[in-house]
This record gives sequence, C-alpha cells and structure tokens, in this order.
Amino acid sequence: MVYYLIADAGSTKIQWALVEAGEGFVKPFRTVGLNALTATDSEIESVLLDALSHMPEYAEIESTEYYGAGCATPASCERIQLLISRIFDCDRVTVESDLVGAARSLLGDDKGIACILGTGSNSCLYDGHRIVANTPSLGYVLGDEGSGNAIGRRLLSDYLKRQMPDEISDKFTSLPDTDLASALRHVYTEPGANRWLASLAKFAADNIEHEYVERLVKDEFRRFIDRNVTTYFSQADRHNTPICFTGGVAAGFATQLTEICDEYGLYLEQITSEPMQGLVSRRLMHMGGF
Repeated sequence: MVYYLIADAGSTKIQWALVEAGEGFVKPFRTVGLNALTATDSEIESVLLDALSHMPEYAEIESTEYYGAGCATPASCERIQLLISRIFDCDRVTVESDLVGAARSLLGDDKGIACILGTGSNSCLYDGHRIVANTPSLGYVLGDEGSGNAIGRRLLSDYLKRQMPDEISDKFTSLPDTDLASALRHVYTEPGANRWLASLAKFAADNIEHEYVERLVKDEFRRFIDRNVTTYFSQADRHNTPICFTGGVAAGFATQLTEICDEYGLYLEQITSEPMQGLVSRRLMHMGGF
C-alpha cells in the first residue's frame, strides 16, 4: 500500500499522519519530539525508528512532509532529510520549519500572520506561498514570549522570589521539584529545561480563574504581540490582515488570547490546538503530488 507521510515535529512531541494514497484514509500516531538543532543523529534515528514501528509492515512511503522545530537552517533540514530518506526508504522528502507548517495549516493559500504558541513561540507574515517576514523567536532564554515555557518561567520566578499571592503560592508548593535547589537543577543543569518550564504552564491553566494567574498569562500574550507581531504592521494592516494561532497554549488559553487580540485591534481568524488537521486537509486537496 502506498502512503504519504506528514510530520508536525515539536520539541516535546511529534504528531504523525499516514495518508493512504488511494482512499485518503488517515492513520495518526505520536512519538516523542525533537529539535533538529540540538538533537544528535542517534536521537533522531531513535525517534524515526519509533515512527516506523507504527506503520504497516509493507507500507510504501511515496513522499514525506516534515515540519520541524529547529529546521531553521539548510544544514539542519538536510540532516533530517537524509535520515528520513534512509530510514523510511523514501526518495521524496520535504523538510521545512514548524513555522512553515503552521502557516500552511492555518492560512492555506491566503495571506496572513501565523503564530505558534506551544512549548515555545514563533510567528511570521505569510503571503500564501512563503514566509515573507519573521521576527526571530530566539528560544527559551532570549525569547519565546507567550509560550508555555515563558508562562512557566514567570510562575517559577514569582514563586521563588515570593511575588505570588499566598493562596496561589500554597498550591504551587505542592508541585514536584519547585524548591530552589531542584528548580535551579532543572533549569541550569539538566537537559530539556524548556520542556520542564513549559510543563508548569498547566498550573496556570488549572488556576486561570485567579486574577493573578490570568493577569500573568495576558501579560505574556501582550509581550508576544509587542515583541513579535507588531513588527509586521509596516507590511500588513493590523485590522484587515488575518492572524491565526496554533499550539497547546493558544488553544488552552483561547479566551485570554482572544481578549488580547481584541485589545490590540487584531483580526483574529482562528485558533487551533495543533497544525496537523490543516496539514492533512491540505494534503488531501493536493493528492497526487507536492
């Protein structure tokens, strides 16, 4: 059986979709994530072999679309492309950034602003075919405003510096590894600091009804717009250019995100939890080749 393979690869998880070429049947599955800039070849191979184990034994992969975190340079894209070609025995492999995947999923062939708010954050101005402007994300140390790790970082910092209201601090204390020594170890010594910080954003979702938590989340969304989205307004009208968001943080805090977009006078078109549904729809529309 012949299939098309699509991957939406984040640092935390990869969503895969195996699309049957004849009937358009879709088999979704998930593996752990990876970042093309930081993962070793052996780590990438391990993830790809795990993905291969989810596929039918005699599946023939006609072509692969891989949209991945860290696929920001030609070298990182080429490395992923070569490993996919070898492990999946597939000659037609397209590797693009996760931001290109988000733009294609959210906007299709239309112009607009596409944003990712998940473990990290990113944004771009898209002309319906390609990214024409991008404010660099800069990652969890220098950027990633509005993301899960930014929200988690703010919560942790406020907690350790005793800036939280007592009733919220008492709840935060019950989370594992939030004491000073453990937190510093997670952030400065152990791998995956961004993912660990992002995991703390669930606390914000669970306590969003509290004024302090909602204000913190909204402040992060304002920082995301101020430091990333406003740079596109010299090329796009903020009131008439659609802006779309995808990612767990965007979907989980959709109410607060919508309110901030309204505050800035942005034309919010849609918020999705992940790009895969849009990417599969696009694949089915263009069935027969890239």
